[in-house]
Formats: sequence, C-alpha cells, structure tokens
Amino acid sequence: MAKELKILVTGGAGFLGSHLCEYLLNQGHQVICLDNFFTSKKENIAHLLKNPNFKLIRHNINYPLPEKKIGKIDRIYNLACPASPIHYQFDPVETVKTNVVGVVNVLEFARKMGARALQASTSEVYGDPKEHPQKETYRGSVNPIGPRACYDEGKRCAETLFMDYYRQYGLEIKIVRIFNTYGPRMAVGDGRVVSNFIVQALSEENITIYGDGKQTRSFQYVSDTIEAMVKMMETTKDIIGPINIGNPQEITINDLAEKILSLTKSEKKLFFLPLPENDPIHRQPDISLAKKILGWEPKISLDEGLIQTINYFRGFLKHRERRVLIFTLSYLPFIGGAELTLSKTIENIPEIKFDIITANLDKKLPLFENEKNINIYRIGGGSKLEKILFPLKAFLKAARLHRKNKYHLVWANNSTYAGFAALLMKLAFPKINYFLSIRESTSEKRLKFLSRIFPWYKLVYQKADFIQVAGSSFEKRVRQFGYKGMVSVISGAIDIQQFQSDFCQAEQDRLRNKFGIKPGQKVIVSISHFADQDGIEPLIYAISFLKDINAKFLIIGGGSKRKFIEQTAESLGIKNKICFTGYLPNPETIKILRIADILVRPAIFGGSGITILEAMAAKTAVISTLSGGANDFLIDNKTGLIIENLNPERIAEKIKKLIDDEQLRNRLVAYSEEIINRNYYWEKIHSKIRNILERLLFIG
Repeated sequence: MAKELKILVTGGAGFLGSHLCEYLLNQGHQVICLDNFFTSKKENIAHLLKNPNFKLIRHNINYPLPEKKIGKIDRIYNLACPASPIHYQFDPVETVKTNVVGVVNVLEFARKMGARALQASTSEVYGDPKEHPQKETYRGSVNPIGPRACYDEGKRCAETLFMDYYRQYGLEIKIVRIFNTYGPRMAVGDGRVVSNFIVQALSEENITIYGDGKQTRSFQYVSDTIEAMVKMMETTKDIIGPINIGNPQEITINDLAEKILSLTKSEKKLFFLPLPENDPIHRQPDISLAKKILGWEPKISLDEGLIQTINYFRGFLKHRERRVLIFTLSYLPFIGGAELTLSKTIENIPEIKFDIITANLDKKLPLFENEKNINIYRIGGGSKLEKILFPLKAFLKAARLHRKNKYHLVWANNSTYAGFAALLMKLAFPKINYFLSIRESTSEKRLKFLSRIFPWYKLVYQKADFIQVAGSSFEKRVRQFGYKGMVSVISGAIDIQQFQSDFCQAEQDRLRNKFGIKPGQKVIVSISHFADQDGIEPLIYAISFLKDINAKFLIIGGGSKRKFIEQTAESLGIKNKICFTGYLPNPETIKILRIADILVRPAIFGGSGITILEAMAAKTAVISTLSGGANDFLIDNKTGLIIENLNPERIAEKIKKLIDDEQLRNRLVAYSEEIINRNYYWEKIHSKIRNILERLLFIG
C-alpha cells in the first residue's frame, strides 16, 4: 500500500481486531477502532491509545455507524461479531442481528463513503463438512435450526449481503473465510480450544475435551491470519473472494492437548465430556486459492505459535490473580438448592480464589474457615436479626477485605439480602464487576413490597454486570426491574455418581426401620422448610384423603411452622402415616430419595428445582408445581405430574394415580433419567459458570 489510508476496523478491540489495528498502524495508516466491548477488552488496544493515528469509538454496529465521529473512510474491515460458541450463544438473537442488521449498517456506510469493505467470514460456513479439506466452492453442511446456527447461518447471510451489495450497488468488497486462529490476546474463558487447554494446563487442571478427542482442526497463528487479510484487502477490484485463510496442517484434539501439556510441562490428564450438538468432526482448509491469488501461505509452525501463546497466558495469569468475593446469606453446613449449587461449583474451579461472606446462623460454627481455594467469613452473633442486618454488616466486612485483596468481581448468591450487600459494594467500588445469581423464587406481592419499601431495590438488578438465573421463568423478573444486560439461564444440576454408587440392601433396610416404613408400603417424600411458600399445609390436607392407601409419607426439613403442621396432622388423624424427619444431611436425603416411590413438591415459589432433579436421578417419580426452575424440565406426563393448583383433593388424586399405575410411574422415571443424563450433570453447569466468571474477570 503506497499511500496512507484511513481505515475503520469494526470489532477492533477483540483478539483478531487488536492485532489488525496494530499491523495497520505499523504500516503508517490512520486507524479507527469501533467496538462495543461485548467480548473485547480495552487492554487489547491500550498500547495503541497514545498513537496519534489511532482513534477508539465505542459503538454497536447494530445501530447506524456514527458518521460524524468516523469521518471519511477508505477501507472497512468488518470483524464485529462474537466468535466463540460461549459468546455467540449467550444471546443468539443479538448474534444474528450483528450478522444481518449490523452488516447492513456497515455496508451502507461503505457505500456512502465509497469505501472498500472486507468481511471477516469464517470456516463455520462449511458446518460439519462432508468435503475434506474444504474448498471455497464447497457449499457446506449446516444445521439451520441448531444451537450454533446463529453464528454459522449468520455468517453465511453476511456473505450473501456483501455479494448483493456488490451486484446491486457495485460496492467494492472482499470476503475471507478464517479458520481456527490462535495467539496472544485470546480471551481467557472464551471457550476456544487453544486458550482453554493452555489456561487449564497452566492452572494445573485436567484438560477438558468434548467428545472422544479424535475430531480434527487446523490451527493458524494470528500474525499469519492478519497478513493474509491485509493482502486480500489490497487485491484488485475483480478479486472478491471468498478465499480461505487457514493453516492446512491438521491435528486431532487429543494430540493438541498432549502437545500443550508437554510444552507447559504439566502432568495433568485428559478429561472427556459429551460432544456439543452440531460440533464438526473435521475442519481443514484448502488454501490453493490463497497461494495462487495472494501469494500467501502460513509461516508460523504450531509449536512456535503455541510457545508464544503459552508465554502470553503465563504472564497474564501471573500478573492478575483471580479473586472473587461472594455474598450468600447461608452456606454450608446449611444445605438448600442454592447453597449446594454454589459449593459444588466453586469447589470445582480451583484456579480462582473465593472469599465467602455469610451470616453466622449458628453460634457453634467458627467465624472463619479455610479450605483449599475458599475462605469463609461468618458475620454476626447468631441472633434472629442476622438476616435483616446482613447486607450492611456484609458490606462493611467486604470493604475491609477489599482494601487487602483488591477483588475483581463480587458475586451475589440470590437477589435479596446478598444482592443488597453486592449493590453496596458496586456503588462504593464501581470498577468491580458485579455478578448476580438468582435461584430463589419470590412472589409478585413480596417483590412489590420490596420495591415500595426500598425504592432502590431495582438497583440490585440494574447495577449488575451479568445475571444468571436458575430457570427461564426468572428472566421476566430481571427484565421487570429494568435490567438490560446479559442474562444466562443455567438450571440446577446434580452429581449423577451419587445416585449410581452402591446402595446395599442392609442400608436400605436400616433406613426403612429408622423411619418406620413397613414391608410393602409405598414411600412418598416431600422436602420442606415448613414455610407457606412450600405448600406444605395443602399436602397435609391431601394426605387426609389418602388414609386408606398403604403408604408412608416422609417430610424432610424443619422451620417455624413445623409444630403447627404436626398439630394439623394429628387433628386430621393422619400423624401415624407421616414421619417428620427434621433436617437431614444431604447424603441421607439422597438415600431416602433412592428408596422412595414418589416425591411431592407442592411449592408455590420454588428455587432452581434441585430437589426434583435429585428425585429424577434417584429414579423416583415426581409430582410438583411448575414454580421456579421446574418450568424448564418438568413436562406433564413425561417427566412428572404437574400440580396446577394447591387443591388438596387434586393433589391426593395425583398421588393415588401414581401409586396405582406402576406402568406410568416407570415411564416417568425412564424419561426423567434420560433428561438428567443429557442436560443436568455437574460438569456441564460448572463449565458454564466458570465461563461467566472468567468473562467477568478477564473481559469485563
């Protein structure tokens, strides 16, 4: 390029975009970086900000480009779009819009400016290819309704739009199809295989491989990709593309993992998980066109590129210790769905340090505990006022800890007490990222009450940088309070191995004797905090309609209304049919579920629905309302029977139906087991939460 050009790079603060901006500046051009920082980070282009030829504009291309800020442009490189499955599947509709509405905005701007535009397309347009290696003439094998389609089909549509603007308006365009590219500035936690493997190896974790690892990919170092893109941009007008840009050297995922373990000198092992839907088996470019037209082929070997990338991540991780502060009203040894999910998740992310601030709900517990990567701080004196005082006390404790630990992220485990504490931290220290997990279901009446008494309650939602909800039904509440950011629906999960371990007959007999279960009796379980929202009172009245059935009802848990409920059972003449067990350790509860025939959950407002998932894994038939997360996995007459209302007689009818119909019971259990094994195992949930945390810690 003989003359100085003014060049716009959309997505210029991302991994690939930042390297392109740097390359173009080094060639003496003026560069405008346009980015909305959805997956990008400012650190990628921080070293360019003082360059007088560089300008940064924060903007989303889904809105018309800001002509006054940009000015006259000669070239446009369109790189604006999340490129990893974790990022583009967070908001698939937004991903499609970026590739359609956003691309139209870029093309309209190019047309107005008379600028040449290059579309950074992707090898994903080939889908799961039946041709190997892939030539540009291959039309692909893409599932248009699969979970990856928002990106695959989005990029295909973007190519269509570029070609239509060329044919209809004579716009100068170029299209390149980029294959797997890696190198420094890849985002930690973006889900791409090279960055995942390197971070896991450097963090002394086992390497996570999806599928059997025999699938193949071709990896290209970032400097080779940038060189090819710039060469393509400066070809003559008649060269349009598409042209493949990639490294034709193919390697299996297993071999890549072993190579990274060797280069990092890690002694960890490979850990295999199910292959995601529509994940391609082979991906290798045919670069004959690039060689012929661009006079280009990759220069950097895989070993050389990996060493440079490993050195980058080693320095990055060393200089930025990952530390997260968690607010949760209760924590172990108190076990509910929220507490169990939280503890299981953070135990399985050993490379991040967690400080937990929780209420001291039992004076016998120590005020401080440490185990591996987790510090637990219990605050308060164990009085009845601890809940009300928790937000302020937790914030004051957190502020003191922050002075020492410099947290990058605060995480509220539920929106009320923990959410208020996290909000205070966010207001006091605005640079800290704030992550809100919502696992508890709350009545509309209570939410309105909170909003009326505390007008700033809505800020608990609005100030969050990211919100995770335990079921799709919770998202309505989040939007109701004015939150406009990213929401990820991550349901509960269970440790499947707990339900597959040996469970000898002697242990089953011990439990039956302990809880007064006679030979031949059906076992019906309910787990409750004895609060109105648990629907325990309608269940007791339902049992009064079932006096004649040969069954034992076990009600696990405790709470302020337990004495009243027991008195109600006695007055109805059914106390001998019920065993009120009190609180039980989680392993004991799981064993009870394994000997049970039916779980009844008549909750008015529920959390993530962990109890239902545990019952399903225990091969216990379920009768439940659709409250909380249950809405996502409870299907009437498939995975359970749904309680439409809390009419005791109707609940009794459903219980009797399942007791009498063994065939129905077995069918519900079989389908539920299939759903659990496919979607609700711990490793899948851990991976999703880990990706959110790493995104907030390293991308912001």
